[in-house]
Amino acid sequence: MTRLVLPALLAQLLVGCASLSYDPEKVLYLSDKRSFGGDGVTRAFGEVLPQDQPIVLFIHGRGNEPGMSLEGTDVIWERLGVGGRAVHKLEQGYGVSVVLFSWDSKRAHPEAQ
Repeated sequence: MTRLVLPALLAQLLVGCASLSYDPEKVLYLSDKRSFGGDGVTRAFGEVLPQDQPIVLFIHGRGNEPGMSLEGTDVIWERLGVGGRAVHKLEQGYGVSVVLFSWDSKRAHPEAQ
């Protein structure tokens, strides 16, 4: 039996958006992927408040969230300029700290699927 070994790039293309998927127990995320439940809102903002930069509360759009906003999409979409990683783009582009609010947009709006 011949075993097929995919090159790393091809494997990455097939995987698509990364590992973070919606979890109803986690409502807030920081750019380093730390997550906080509903009872951790004060703790989450406490992590970014001591800084000297503005804070953005980012509410993601529909799709493979929070993975898309934190980790990005696959290589093909990134090459087309639709690579996700909005949290990092906001922090780097505007010098802000971002707290990502995650909600189940697909369940809330079934027509968006």
